[in-house]
Amino acid sequence: MTTKQWFQGVIKLIIVIIIIWFLLELSLSVRKRILKASKQPITMTMTITRTITTDVRAYCPKECCVPNPECLDGRFANNEIAQGRAIASNSLLRGTVLRVPGYGVAIVKDHGPNLIEVFFEKHEDAVNWGVKRDVQVEVLR
Repeated sequence: MTTKQWFQGVIKLIIVIIIIWFLLELSLSVRKRILKASKQPITMTMTITRTITTDVRAYCPKECCVPNPECLDGRFANNEIAQGRAIASNSLLRGTVLRVPGYGVAIVKDHGPNLIEVFFEKHEDAVNWGVKRDVQVEVLR
């Protein structure tokens, strides 16, 4: 190996390290933003940024509502204990605040399908909600 080849190898290694560092910093920044948004108090003075028309389905922590056994640990995807108001969605970032008619204001804390799922602690409440079609959901800021 010549000195030139060795030097080029070192430069490539440094570039790879810088890229990995940048990606880790970016990932950490996004996680901090999501965590910060999920801890912000939900107030009625929040403004509507957009409205989404979607189906809204209810779920509870029981196996009949959550068929994936990995999701039955009693925690949301953001690692909070599964209780209170929460929303699951793969189409919205965790930490997004939504107002769902008939459910209220809640934060996306869980992953789910590309529709919106609203969390209920009691299975009976989830069954009573069922699936509502073409709901106007407000995204708040």
